[in-house]
Amino acid sequence: MNELYGKFNLKYPYLRFLNDASIKENVIGWNGISPSILQEIVSINPNLIIEVGSFLGHSTCILGDAIKKNNPDFTLLCIDTWLGSIEHWRGDLDLKLHLWNGFENGISGLYDQFLKNIIIRGLHNNVIPIPCTSYIGHELLKHNNIQADVIYIDGSHEEMDVYYDLKRYYSLLKSGGIIFGDDIDFQSVQLGVGRFCNVFNRSYKIYDNRFWKIV
Repeated sequence: MNELYGKFNLKYPYLRFLNDASIKENVIGWNGISPSILQEIVSINPNLIIEVGSFLGHSTCILGDAIKKNNPDFTLLCIDTWLGSIEHWRGDLDLKLHLWNGFENGISGLYDQFLKNIIIRGLHNNVIPIPCTSYIGHELLKHNNIQADVIYIDGSHEEMDVYYDLKRYYSLLKSGGIIFGDDIDFQSVQLGVGRFCNVFNRSYKIYDNRFWKIV
């Protein structure tokens, strides 16, 4: 079992479902991963990836499936509350939690479905879910001196949340690593990424009209 579970004071979370033949996959997601960025990621053969915002694991599985072909021992840390973000809660927006039966038992069921999806894809020995906010996740990784080869930012889409996620997690990126994200077509994401680039004198490149990468 990955030694990081001990460092993070976490228990291996998959045991409840590992021998359950009735579990079913539900990896509803949106854009997945840009093929061009995915190719760049695979080319550097990463050992450790951080994903901020995992939801049901659509992008997690795409990343995991691609990397595992050449590096079966990689680790992917998934930081999410599995409680949804504002677009899932507000009734005037489209992405309502009830579409995924998110709170059918009074609390989010997204986390359990995420675990099932990861098991079905055979990634349960590579993917470590860390169920907390992006801020707490950053503090935990910083405390344990974690540095990543690849970081994917896809948590809250609010401008200042995007900015602070980028600011915090950029400090955990190894030299020569890749930090990227999704939904640059959201104005709030554009503003958050742009603010980061202005403050830290960086720029970003757009891929497939939806994805961005700091360059």
